[in-house]
Amino acid sequence: MLPEPTPNSSEENSPSTLPRRTISRRTIPGGGIGVLVGIGVGIAMTLGGMTLMARSDKQTPASSTPEKVAKGSQQSVSVATAQWMPMAQTFTVQGSVEARNWVSIIPKVAGVQIKSIAVQEGQSVQKGEVIAVLDNAVQRDQLNQATAQVDSAQAQQTAAQTQLNSTKAQVLGAQAQLSSAESVVAQQQARLAQQQATLSEAQSNRRRYVTLAQQGAISAQELESRKTAAATAQAGVNVSQSDIGSANAGVRNAIAQVAQANAAVNNARAGVRQAQANVQNAIARQQELETQLDQASLVLAPASGIITKKNANVGDLTGTTPLFSMIQNAAVELQAKVPQTLLSKVKIGASATVTSASDRRLTLEGTVREINPVVDGKTRQAIVKIDLPPNAALKPGMFLQAAIAFNTARALAIPAEAIVPQANGQIMVYVLGADNTIKAQPIQTGDPSKGYLAVKSGLKAGDRVVVAGAGFVKDGDRVNVVQ
Repeated sequence: MLPEPTPNSSEENSPSTLPRRTISRRTIPGGGIGVLVGIGVGIAMTLGGMTLMARSDKQTPASSTPEKVAKGSQQSVSVATAQWMPMAQTFTVQGSVEARNWVSIIPKVAGVQIKSIAVQEGQSVQKGEVIAVLDNAVQRDQLNQATAQVDSAQAQQTAAQTQLNSTKAQVLGAQAQLSSAESVVAQQQARLAQQQATLSEAQSNRRRYVTLAQQGAISAQELESRKTAAATAQAGVNVSQSDIGSANAGVRNAIAQVAQANAAVNNARAGVRQAQANVQNAIARQQELETQLDQASLVLAPASGIITKKNANVGDLTGTTPLFSMIQNAAVELQAKVPQTLLSKVKIGASATVTSASDRRLTLEGTVREINPVVDGKTRQAIVKIDLPPNAALKPGMFLQAAIAFNTARALAIPAEAIVPQANGQIMVYVLGADNTIKAQPIQTGDPSKGYLAVKSGLKAGDRVVVAGAGFVKDGDRVNVVQ
C-alpha cells in the first residue's frame, strides 16, 4: 500500500511550496506532470524477490556513470528531490513471452529442390525479401512447351480465319450465281409472255381465216399459211416454257450452293471460335506456368519480422511442411497468468512494468491489450496479454514478471536509480546535506511506477538524494553536484 503523509512529509512540503530546481538536478515533476521513464525500474522490481546486491556491485548506464575520482577529490553526482507525485499501485504476475502473430512460410509449388538458403534463425527480414532460392528447371521446361503451344494455337487460329474468309467469298460467289439465275428466269418469263401473245394472235388469225376459207373468201394456200404461223407460235411458247424450267432449275441450284456456302461459313466460324479458345487456353496455361516459375524460383518473406525456425536444408524438396517460421513484425507479448481474485483490477490499456528475474538489465514498459474471458478451471487463472515494445533481448518462451498498474494515488517518490541495495537486504539512499556532505539513509520502498519508487519511510518531501554516482560514494563523503 502507498504511505500516508506524515508530519515530516506533509503536503506543506509538496512541490508547489518548494523552490523550483533546474532539470539538471533531476527534480521530480509533481502534480499531474508526466514522470520520466526511469532507467532503474529493473532495480526497483528486484525488491519483490531477488537477492539485493551490495553497493559495490551496483552498475549504472555508461551515459550517466561518473568516473571514479582520485583520492582526496570530490565525487561528481547528480541529485533529485523527493516529492509527492501520482504513483500507480501494482500487483505482480508471471507469464511467458509469445509472438503476437506466427507466420509459417510454405512454398506454393511442391516437389521443387532448394538450391540455397539466405537467412538464419534469429535474422530480421523485410516483406518481399528473398529467403531461399529454388531449382526451377522443370518449370522452365514446362513453360517453354506451353509457349510453343501458344504459337501453334495462334497459327491454327490464323488458318481458321483464312478458311472463314475463303468460305465468305464462296458465299458471295454463290449469291452472284443465284442472282444471275434469277435474272435468266426473268428474261425467259418475259420471252414466254411475248411468245404467248404471238401465239394468241396467230390462233385468232387462224380461226378467222378458217371462217373466211369456208366462205370461199380466201384461198386454201392463204389459210395454210395462217395455220403454219399459229403452229410456229405454239412451238415458240413451248420452247420458252422449257427455257423457264431450265432457268428455275439454275435458280434452285444457285440457292443450294448459297446454302452450302453459308454452312461452310458457319463451320469456318466454329473453327475460328475453337481456335480462339485454344489460343486462350494455351495463353492461360503459359501464364500459370510463368507464375509457377516465379514461385518455383524464389521463396519470399510474406511479411516483415524475425525468422524463428528454419526447417529447410539445401537439396530438400518443397512440400506441405513449412520451410521457415517467423514472428510477424517482430511483435511479441507477455501472456501473464492472473488469479481470478485480481482480474477485476486489470483494465485494457493499463501499464505494466515487465522485468526478468534472470536478467536485471531487462526492464520494459508494456500495455495490457487483451484479457482472456475464460478462467482455467484448475488453476483459477486467466491469461492477460501485455503488448511489449521491440527489444532484441525478448525471445518467445522467456519467463518474465509483470507489475500491472491498477490504481493511482499520491506518494512520496524518488527515482529508482537513487536506491543502493545492500547485501543485508536493506535499501539505502544517500541524502545530500546543506554543505554537500552526503548521509546514508535506510528507507522502505513501495510500488514502482515508470522509473520511480514510492517511499514508505526514511525520507520526507524536499530531501535531495544522489542519483547518478550513488554507487561510487559512501556515508560522509563531500560531493560535487553537477549541472
